Amino acid sequence: MAVVLLGFSLSAYAATASFTTAGCSTWSVPAGVSSVEISATGAAGATGEDGSAAGKGDEVTATLAGLSTGNTLDVCVDSGGGTGAAGAGAGAGGAGGGASGVAVGSTFAAPILVAGGGGGSGGGVDDDGYIIFPGGGGGSAGSPAGEPGGGGYYVGAGGEGGTQTGPGGNGAGYTSAGPGAGGPGGSAGFDGYYNGGGGGGGGGYYGGGGAGPASYNSAGGGGGGSDFCDSSLLSGCSVISGAGVATVAGSATGDAQVLLTYTVAGPTGPTGPTGPTGPAGATGATGAAGVTGATGATGATGPTGGAGATGATGASGPEGVTGATGAQGATGSSGSNGATGAAGATGPTGPTGPTGASGQQGATGQNGTSGATGAAGVTGATGATGATGPTGPTGKEGAKGATGAGGSTGATGATGPAGNAAIANFASSQNVPSGNCLNYTELAGEGNGSCPRATSGNSTSNLLAGPAPANGEIVNNLYADTNATLSSKESVLVSVIDNTTGKTLLSCTVTSSSNRSCSNSKESGSAAPGDNVEVKITPSGSACNNKAWRVRFRY
Repeated sequence: MAVVLLGFSLSAYAATASFTTAGCSTWSVPAGVSSVEISATGAAGATGEDGSAAGKGDEVTATLAGLSTGNTLDVCVDSGGGTGAAGAGAGAGGAGGGASGVAVGSTFAAPILVAGGGGGSGGGVDDDGYIIFPGGGGGSAGSPAGEPGGGGYYVGAGGEGGTQTGPGGNGAGYTSAGPGAGGPGGSAGFDGYYNGGGGGGGGGYYGGGGAGPASYNSAGGGGGGSDFCDSSLLSGCSVISGAGVATVAGSATGDAQVLLTYTVAGPTGPTGPTGPTGPAGATGATGAAGVTGATGATGATGPTGGAGATGATGASGPEGVTGATGAQGATGSSGSNGATGAAGATGPTGPTGPTGASGQQGATGQNGTSGATGAAGVTGATGATGATGPTGPTGKEGAKGATGAGGSTGATGATGPAGNAAIANFASSQNVPSGNCLNYTELAGEGNGSCPRATSGNSTSNLLAGPAPANGEIVNNLYADTNATLSSKESVLVSVIDNTTGKTLLSCTVTSSSNRSCSNSKESGSAAPGDNVEVKITPSGSACNNKAWRVRFRY
């Protein structure tokens, strides 16, 4: 480890601790340091003999804060690259690049940042210096997952990349000793053909898998290791893809290395004298009026006051609505007409006689002088209550009542008819051994092979249909047929399996009485979005083994 001072003042100075040698070592936080900027670069994979290009490492940067004097960090450089395999009369595979990273504590049991290494490329086959079958390329490191290695010219499979939850193939995860190791490359030896050695997997948070053994010519490349940056403890996580181009540790740009840059704070000076009090600031603007408070409860009724003086008579109000006409009274009997006598002095008013026949209307006399206003009469008794007036306008809506309890769930309706789902075809016209999976014909036509290991995400296997769409998929209406003739004691299980989880989604069984076929129209459990599906054939007797199969289902 080397420490370089980047600047100096009486108050603070910056420095960088450089780790440029392969291996792991601890670093103690100096006095006055509270944060550190981390830059880690993983190594590139080595190019196999007569192989394609190897995978590159990544650079990962971030800042770790909240440190105290004496805290310990474990720093690892170029650690965990998988070995390349020797060839059999052909080129050897290249080794995977090691990962670089930092963990909290004196071991690597709690990593916070890892830069993955690239996978080594596979060994190829040449003829007098002319490469006729180059080995597969190595996969580069990556986040969240390393790239898979390229395959050999014929059968040699490339290694899988490491992920955030597990290694690729035969790779491994991080331990207290350092980052996750890449898996070693495989070698099949001489099997009648010259075979190249498999490339090693790159180290990482989880290491990439080494390439499998070749069979007939060149081998595949190793998978890249995965990067990691713990965003719960670090800020500013950033990945520079392909920055690690060298296969060894060193101080040059592109070499595998870890740089810790930090600032050391100087001592705090004495507190200066308190300055004079400044003038009072201007009065702030008046704040907005507060919300009106709720109306208080009505107080008790006070005692009745004395009667006030009678006020002046107000102006006459508008004429009220004419009331309904009362029932007509009975007509009185008509009196006889007397002779018209001379007008005598007006006598006192006699009692009102019965109404006589109406005479002709006389001329209207002049209005007499208004008499003096008489004293107010005694208030009459309150009249009977009038008829109810018309209904007033509807008042404001009252407050919403509490929500009633939820009703019980209704019974499940009958299952609807099957929709127009897609149809998946799996088939093999070749003889299918027990436990093999059928080709997904949309990708590669008819055929079969050993069922692949559990996959997560993209897969190039001809035996898998996927990925499941965004809302998942439900398998139904399974139908399978075969050219096998079964005895009464034999049967064949046809299973549709979620390859990602290993769960059987739907199945049916062919027996001696089922006319060489079977079906199942039930719906299955749902395959999650992104999962891959396979079809597996499992016979129970020898007569039904190694036969041709066709399988269809809706999803």
